[in-house]
Amino acid sequence: APALCAYEFTFVPTPEPTTPAAPTTADLNDAYCSCEPESLYLDLVFIVDNSADMTTQMLGAASATIQSVLFGLSLGTEVFQSNVAALAYGDVVQVVQNFGGIRTFADIMNFNLPFLGGKATKMTDAIKQASSMISSNGRSYTRGVIVLLSKSYNE
Repeated sequence: APALCAYEFTFVPTPEPTTPAAPTTADLNDAYCSCEPESLYLDLVFIVDNSADMTTQMLGAASATIQSVLFGLSLGTEVFQSNVAALAYGDVVQVVQNFGGIRTFADIMNFNLPFLGGKATKMTDAIKQASSMISSNGRSYTRGVIVLLSKSYNE
């Protein structure tokens, strides 16, 4: 699906002439970037590094970041509502909140990330699990979004 919003754009030419070209900055108009949080309907999965590399302060900041995003959305499973899930990873992947678990102001305020510790070795597994959650959610009319919050990165 096309991007919801393009805040930063770098044009990279495609190597194959048969592949459609990426949009240029001139192609990114108001219709392409009409971001109105109240009218978005997304299946949104936050993936958060909760390994030993993350401090308590960083986990608090990650929780606050997620809460800030959620306050701007209309949550639920109806049209123009976003359905949210969250995963944590370290040396294991853990579901923090499944789809449908965050719907109210109180749910957002009570959102908290666990500290898992260990090494951040399961990023790929977390991304695969998030992708699977989105594709099996039964909401084909929504856009799937994965947001990764991590201190560690290992290709």
